[in-house]
Amino acid sequence: MQRIMFEVLGLILPLTVFQCALLEHLNVASSQLHLKSWPMVRAFEILCHFFSIRPSVSVFLFFFQMKLTGEIGWVSLNNVSKKLFKFDSNIFHHFKDYFFNVLATSVVTDDTPLMFNRDGEPYFPFYWQFDPTRFKWYDEDLLNLVKKTDKAILEKLSTSLDAQVILSLPSVSDPLVVVDGKVPNLALDCV
Repeated sequence: MQRIMFEVLGLILPLTVFQCALLEHLNVASSQLHLKSWPMVRAFEILCHFFSIRPSVSVFLFFFQMKLTGEIGWVSLNNVSKKLFKFDSNIFHHFKDYFFNVLATSVVTDDTPLMFNRDGEPYFPFYWQFDPTRFKWYDEDLLNLVKKTDKAILEKLSTSLDAQVILSLPSVSDPLVVVDGKVPNLALDCV
């Protein structure tokens, strides 16, 4: 993972439930999602937190579409017609020069597995995938009433919010937590 993801974007490990669910849905490793897409992911989470909206993959993918580079390579997320965020990516010069490896282990902290579910399956792919999920955008008809309401709140915002300003706001990260003795089901909780 690139060091700048933690220094500038405020990512922490373990990744949040939403981040894990998004990577799982896209079927990509965290390092395969292009660095210029991560500000959109973090800004979306912070914005949702501000409006007391639970971040969901389906609402996020209503605003962003996936772009693949090459047969196996970076996966980028681009704004669709409703441009939710703008971001000056010039701060990411030479990002490939500063990275580190994250080793996935079966470490458990406070009875919470950090990278694997209780069945021993990873929360998201750890290695670059040859078959990322291909889609253009998420169909609004697939959203339930709560998610349609959440989407409507975000749509009413001014277009092209500055992601860097949002990223500078204090936020609460929600690493994977145990609720009532259970690790959340990513497929149900965030999609």
